[in-house]
Amino acid sequence: MADPIEVPNDKLQFSQFHQPSLKTGLYQIVVTHQISTNEPAQPKIPQTEFSATRKFYVAGERFSLDPKDIYAVYPPDGSLSDHSTILPHLILNRSTLPWERQADPNNEDLPWLSLLMFTADQTPLAQTMTLGELQQSASVGVKFPSFDLEPGQTSDDRVVVIDVAKQLLARLLPSNTDLAYQAHIRQAIANDGTPTGQERAVILGNRLPGPNQINTVFLVSLENRYTSAGFDFQQASDSDLIRLVVLSSWRFASPPAAQQQFADLMLGLNYSPSNLRLATNANPLAEHYAAQGYALLPHNMRQANQSISWYRGPLGVGQHTAQLPLPALAADSLLAYDSTTGMFDVSYAAAWELGRLMMLQTKQISTSLYAWKRGQIQQKKSQNTPTARFQPQRLQSRSLASAAPADVQAWFKGLAQLQGVPFNYLVPDETMLPNEAIRFFQLDPAWMACLCDGALSIGRATTGDLTHEQALDLPTLLGGLPTVTGFIMRSAVVAGWPNIIIEASDAAGGNIDQIRLEKLADSVLIGLFAGEVARFSFKLHAETLHFGFDPANQQYPTLHKQLRDSNGVETDQVIATIPWQDEAYSVVGLAQLASSMQQIVPQASFTSAQFALQMIEGSASVCFEQA
Repeated sequence: MADPIEVPNDKLQFSQFHQPSLKTGLYQIVVTHQISTNEPAQPKIPQTEFSATRKFYVAGERFSLDPKDIYAVYPPDGSLSDHSTILPHLILNRSTLPWERQADPNNEDLPWLSLLMFTADQTPLAQTMTLGELQQSASVGVKFPSFDLEPGQTSDDRVVVIDVAKQLLARLLPSNTDLAYQAHIRQAIANDGTPTGQERAVILGNRLPGPNQINTVFLVSLENRYTSAGFDFQQASDSDLIRLVVLSSWRFASPPAAQQQFADLMLGLNYSPSNLRLATNANPLAEHYAAQGYALLPHNMRQANQSISWYRGPLGVGQHTAQLPLPALAADSLLAYDSTTGMFDVSYAAAWELGRLMMLQTKQISTSLYAWKRGQIQQKKSQNTPTARFQPQRLQSRSLASAAPADVQAWFKGLAQLQGVPFNYLVPDETMLPNEAIRFFQLDPAWMACLCDGALSIGRATTGDLTHEQALDLPTLLGGLPTVTGFIMRSAVVAGWPNIIIEASDAAGGNIDQIRLEKLADSVLIGLFAGEVARFSFKLHAETLHFGFDPANQQYPTLHKQLRDSNGVETDQVIATIPWQDEAYSVVGLAQLASSMQQIVPQASFTSAQFALQMIEGSASVCFEQA
């Protein structure tokens, strides 16, 4: 593979908010039914009115949040990167959630959720308590407004809170006008404007991470904590503690001069050598094997002798050129002996035995496979019997169809995608896949054929069974083995950026279908594609792009922001100076920044949607091409 290059990203559509049809609260429905007749003089049925009242409660999140409601956070939890120009944000799966309650009871447009970020020396201690204890906050000298429990809530329910000194909190909390810009709706769209993803809500922070700091972000509830004058501190002095309910939190570090953004990590991946292999060996014979992806592993013989043998998995670059004795009666027939080194190559024998063991692990599938094979053999025998043509049609129709049962076909389809294959069979030596590395491969068809034959060997106990199966060509009946190419990657990208979009194309530029993309470990990702890939493209989902400013350069010596037109295309118009709510704490004045943007890029309305369009930061797609 050649050096990676960069290509554009997807499109996003922004909306100001998504108000729920019904906000959280108690509702009453009154149904009235009136009965009367059209007889003017003496109606036989007097006019009667029936009425019924029903009450119901719309319950929404208040003191806790299901982790499944959070789609993603940025910067990623636990990441170590230069985030000094980024405003943290959190994406919610439910687009109405930020507006299901209100920060200001008299302003339904303000979200009740906000992000507060603290540096390591400021981070308050999160503590868990009951709702009953939360109601008694004033008794311990902490400011928290009185509240009533709602239906479904009890005083024993647990809640997470933080206590922050008023002097610090006043410098971090957004104003009323800033709060309006902290939440918006985003949705990925195709080039023709068709939505391609779920509509999600975004909560945006207002503070830049501290340099060389561990930063902690809290998603806090501001329900009924605001008035038209701003946050209600309940006449607290500077040293008084203000209690806030926490619904979620995460941490990340922002060391100086770190280069660990998505594109930086992808461009910094070790892709030489491009295939899984051990380090170069000065011994020509050892180098011959190492270049093909072999590793030396302990080998226990049947007679309890111990040795070392060569092994490689299906992700190697070399392929067995000799004719393999498949179907095989035992794994021993697939051992290869190299007289020049006096060592065995156990690769295909190990693959065969692995396939057999994997099939034996699944009782239902192995039973179904055995019954199907027996049926195929009996059908083959009946077709070769001279009297078969004289059998009644009714009896001939009872023979088993050639297609394998659906569960067997599905199992072998998964096997062709390496589903369930242990990692050490794929990467026999961890040095083949070091940290921050990517390797490319084409599945060895011979290794895969041995794996498949091992699984098919269930019930193959005699040479007669072997002869019958040779005539049947069972792998062909199962659909054969497709040509599969792919990659395996070990990097912080895998853990930090879930749901990466990975596209593959052939030499002519045609798209190649993805058949498997799965994390094998927190930092290990494997991708399999149905065909010969000439180019891999890695990029982020539109939903995982972030917000931030442009770093200082020669023309603009401080943080600045290059603006976009209404279509999201960057222009040459720039906000050269960032307005601060509190510059010492790097808290941005969001409303003032939005006002400055509107003056430069005039628009009839400038809501949180237009603000998000200006603040979004793209992330380049990184591609690897075949040399």
